[in-house]
Amino acid sequence: MSNSNKSMIEYIAKKLDAMDDKLDKVHEQAVLTNGRVTRLENDSVGRWIKTHIPTFIVALILFFAMVISDFRHPIVNGLLTLLGLF
Repeated sequence: MSNSNKSMIEYIAKKLDAMDDKLDKVHEQAVLTNGRVTRLENDSVGRWIKTHIPTFIVALILFFAMVISDFRHPIVNGLLTLLGLF
């Protein structure tokens, strides 16, 4: 193999190694960022529930009433009427 081909292959190998290192750094940062975002999302939902306990309880009761009882139809009609859709 000629010297020019050998130096070209070495150059390409160095560039690929540099790209691999950069990709590893990007991956590490993405993992850290995803962890922080997930924690912030969990904190924000928990904080909302803590500050809106009555609203959360009413929403939970309405959800279960709609899912597991015969009151589903009147509740849905009442909500639609309230929203002006029915």
